[in-house]
Amino acid sequence: MSQKKKYLLWLNGILLAIILVHSFYRDSQLEKQYPPDLRNRIVGARLQKDGILPYNYFYDPADGWRYFDPSNHALKSSGCNNVTASPFFHELLMPFCELPERTLSRMWMWMEYLVLVIIAGLAIASTQESGSRPSSTPRAVKLTQRRAGAIAART
Repeated sequence: MSQKKKYLLWLNGILLAIILVHSFYRDSQLEKQYPPDLRNRIVGARLQKDGILPYNYFYDPADGWRYFDPSNHALKSSGCNNVTASPFFHELLMPFCELPERTLSRMWMWMEYLVLVIIAGLAIASTQESGSRPSSTPRAVKLTQRRAGAIAART
């Protein structure tokens, strides 16, 4: 491999690492704000586990904090409910729904990044020829940079 290709490969790796660290930092800051999209899924799993249909449920203070979702509570007057996950997804969350929401939120974020690393590893491993470096890395870096630039432009 030529010196120029080695340099570009290292540069791409460094840029991807910087983008990944920035994304992780941003997501960890957002996670501290208790993301509501996960809360409605946890409440839905708790309701389903307790034998209550989650799609027609509206919070009643007599039920306690276990089923409280501020987003759903605000929708009570509209007749709509914000539980949007499927019953199958609620079944997947049932073993974890008794954990505190904060713990679940952190686990969810770590799981997302673990899956991202696994997918990237599989993509790199599948593009390698015998004894050569991944051929798709520069293309992946360009796509990631475009996406990061588009996100930065919106904020």
